[in-house]
Amino acid sequence: MRYLRTNDASPLSTLRTVASSLDWCWWYVGGNGFSMTPSFLRRIAPRERAAEGVRGRYERLLADYVDHESVPGCGVGKPGFFSRLGDSVDFSRTTLFAIEGEELPACTIGEVMRVELAWFDPLQNLPPEVVVVARDVDAAYQDYGFRDEWMFKSVAADLRRRELPCDEVTAWPHAGGGT
Repeated sequence: MRYLRTNDASPLSTLRTVASSLDWCWWYVGGNGFSMTPSFLRRIAPRERAAEGVRGRYERLLADYVDHESVPGCGVGKPGFFSRLGDSVDFSRTTLFAIEGEELPACTIGEVMRVELAWFDPLQNLPPEVVVVARDVDAAYQDYGFRDEWMFKSVAADLRRRELPCDEVTAWPHAGGGT
């Protein structure tokens, strides 16, 4: 994985240039909650707000794109989740994983659950199906790990174009305790 660090707090905003590819992935979101964030509310077209009501639209999206039953105590975003709800998941002191797979990747989810709390180390030896790691260490910055070079370059270029902080993480002061 190749990592970058930024302070663009929304995964959907940070990963917007690769969102269509990430929509094909399953998303391990752990026990995190969801909320109608200002970012989510801005994306809902006025017509959708009037026709269905914001709460109804939001609850329908959660029902359609988040599986709360297959992995006990955890939410798993289904394919299509990211572009619809990627900015509504609680992204505070947490780690999210985008995982490729035609079926729910239960084995891979089991593996990432074991390392999701490794806050200050690079996550190495992840299953090859893990495409992106999005980790909010604290409110000051977020780390993103990319399996694919093209995703790293696309996201880094977009963050720089928007004049947001974007530093590649190559030195890990606490390295040694991670996996």
